[in-house]
Amino acid sequence: MYVITNDDIFGSNVLYLRTKRGVSLECLAKILGITSYQLQLIEQGYLRDIDTTLLEQICKYFAVSPQPILCYDLTER
Repeated sequence: MYVITNDDIFGSNVLYLRTKRGVSLECLAKILGITSYQLQLIEQGYLRDIDTTLLEQICKYFAVSPQPILCYDLTER
């Protein structure tokens, strides 16, 4: 099953959380089991079809629930 994001919020939130935690693109991609190129596409908002398993992994890693990371700009909180 896939979640289709319709804007750049999810990608920018992943980038924000990753940099806030001080994790490199390559390191997080390895943890998530995807390529660094795929993660870069997510962060830039180009990859909008996100597998629910991947979404769950991202949420678990950053200890956030899906709704905030998908719907709200976390940089403003």
